[in-house]
Amino acid sequence: MRQVNKSVLTTESSVDTRRRRAKMAVALRKEKRSQLLKSRRSARTQSQASSSSVGSHHAVEKSFQEIQRIDTHLANIKSDNVDDIRSALHGLRLALSHPHIPPILQVFHAGVIPIICRYLHSTDINVVYDACWCVTNICSGSKDPCAAVIKEDVVPRLVQLCGCHEHQGIMEQAVWALGNIAGDRIEYRDLVIRAGCVPAIASLLLYKDINQFTLLNGTWSMSNVCRGLPPPPYEDVKGFLEPIKHLVYNSNDQVVLDALFALAFIIDNEKSGTEPLDFAVKNNLLYRIVELLDRETSSFHTPAIRIIGCTSGGDEAHTQATISAGIIPKLSALLEGRRMVKKEALWTVANIAAGTSEQAELILKNDDIIDKVISFMTNPDENPSIRRECLWVVANLVKGLTENEPRIALCRKGLIPALIQSLRATDQRTTHIAVDTLKQLLEMGSKMSLGSNPIVDAVLENDGSTVLDSLRMYAPRAIAVKVEELCNDYFEFEDEDDVDEF
Repeated sequence: MRQVNKSVLTTESSVDTRRRRAKMAVALRKEKRSQLLKSRRSARTQSQASSSSVGSHHAVEKSFQEIQRIDTHLANIKSDNVDDIRSALHGLRLALSHPHIPPILQVFHAGVIPIICRYLHSTDINVVYDACWCVTNICSGSKDPCAAVIKEDVVPRLVQLCGCHEHQGIMEQAVWALGNIAGDRIEYRDLVIRAGCVPAIASLLLYKDINQFTLLNGTWSMSNVCRGLPPPPYEDVKGFLEPIKHLVYNSNDQVVLDALFALAFIIDNEKSGTEPLDFAVKNNLLYRIVELLDRETSSFHTPAIRIIGCTSGGDEAHTQATISAGIIPKLSALLEGRRMVKKEALWTVANIAAGTSEQAELILKNDDIIDKVISFMTNPDENPSIRRECLWVVANLVKGLTENEPRIALCRKGLIPALIQSLRATDQRTTHIAVDTLKQLLEMGSKMSLGSNPIVDAVLENDGSTVLDSLRMYAPRAIAVKVEELCNDYFEFEDEDDVDEF
């Protein structure tokens, strides 16, 4: 099973690491939400979606005209006259396509959603198209209209329409509607999965004659089906891996981005095991993902580094695969990015540092990475979560490096002042890790034939004795006991009872 953080410190339990990574999983899904602006979106006319401002303006005007006739459409859709019904459906489709004031609630309160849904089963392909478009936009609104659509049991029909190759407009609207429904709430996401949306959407995305509009909306819907907490079971969504391995090479940036997010969601599920990691390695996806980290558009960085971080957190072979794909030279630049990207990059560095001794040394040899890690740790104004991730990096390096020489090199880069700064943290978990790491270094120093322990000297030179003394006196008991043992073994402190009274 994939480890969410390959910490080599004995003080980090698997439960703790899962909990720590779960917080970052929430952050990833929030990032995805901001990328999409919202988890559902309405279908506009092809003219509105085009780059032509004239066509777009005309389409908005047409939508507004149909909104003004909404009462007529709502009445006619209940008619027995076929022509009136067709005209009403088409008018409702145009009205619901308005980018700013779609009359979704008016349609809902008129009670015509069951009628619209019924026409998804029409034998007239144009009627099905208009009905499907209406359903897509109704499901982009508030929860009540979407719930009304669900009540009509249309999801199986929408899944079926994803394979309507004779009319790609219907395919596009059906997959778009499923994406909107999945994005409404977790229960609906699970509902569309149970209805068979994963093989249907995967087949649509692999369709050789798929057009760009359908591909865009299909990929977006796929990412919506994969998102949310708790995440969908891996077995339910693994069918998306096959199209994803092609979509990450697409020429459209939005398609690539949504495919990356879908893969990140699948891989970041702790219950997925190593199968998705093996798939990424076997299909050489890591090389493409590392390449995407060079994109100037920073929106690619969040899902890409999450995928790399998860893979580096697998076994030694997975870690090596990320190294072979060229991730280490990219990490330094990522450490200058937004906080979430910086945190993910540090997590990746920590996972590589927790690999074999040879893998850890590759991190140590990258001066830019080490310098930035030490700088973040010693900067009191740096975000605490960033400083904590940096601490994991150095803790894993100290533990993972088997020779003293590279550990000493790390100390020469300013590790001791950085550790002392970590000892001042208000977070007890951070303090525990810093104490354990310092203890390992002190043990190393005591075995060096230099007359005095160089680590002790460095601690004293950086006023570490004051920090340790404060911890043993005032820290919570679990930390105080550890520090007391450390002080007894390597330092000399006067107890209050031993101070002369005047």
